[in-house]
Amino acid sequence: HKNPHLHFLIQRSVTWQYPLAGSQTMELHPKLPENWSDIATFARLKSKVPGVGTALFEKSKTFAKQAGIVAINATIRADNKGGLAYYKKMGFEKYLENKAKLLNDGTPVDRVSKRYSVA
Repeated sequence: HKNPHLHFLIQRSVTWQYPLAGSQTMELHPKLPENWSDIATFARLKSKVPGVGTALFEKSKTFAKQAGIVAINATIRADNKGGLAYYKKMGFEKYLENKAKLLNDGTPVDRVSKRYSVA
């Protein structure tokens, strides 16, 4: 059984204070079906670099195809409007919503799971 793992960073020195433009991580998760990968994306909010999320996901799609991944899962907090919009723009489709998952501080927040089918 393969255990592919991927971590991409895109760095563009707009200023020394914010050198990292974004990062994306993909890895298998035991709660997902076989040959599915979980993905996490982070892009800085200050001094945004246009296109960083698209560039990261292009690399991730290539990796997924080469690793035999059939689907990519993104689970996003329902109050993360930017994250929901990003994954929609990348072609992810909602397939599950978990209501009122508790944060560490006890605050209930819904979580949305979206799937990207790797062709």
